[in-house]
Amino acid sequence: MAMLPFQTLSLSGLEGRKGTFALISKDEDRFQKLVLRRPSVRKKLQEQTAADAPKPPAKGRPKDPER
Repeated sequence: MAMLPFQTLSLSGLEGRKGTFALISKDEDRFQKLVLRRPSVRKKLQEQTAADAPKPPAKGRPKDPER
């Protein structure tokens, strides 16, 4: 509901039909742009710290054989 910029917005179900419908007044300007969500700061910070974290060395065969 927060993404729709209409003052007279109401959500309702209609008899005989499945689903939920967004209803607005006929006097409302229907050509307004949608309000887009701002990107999540928390998600951006988590991705940034994951990229900056040092990677552990790969476990595998040692370069020099032990004797």
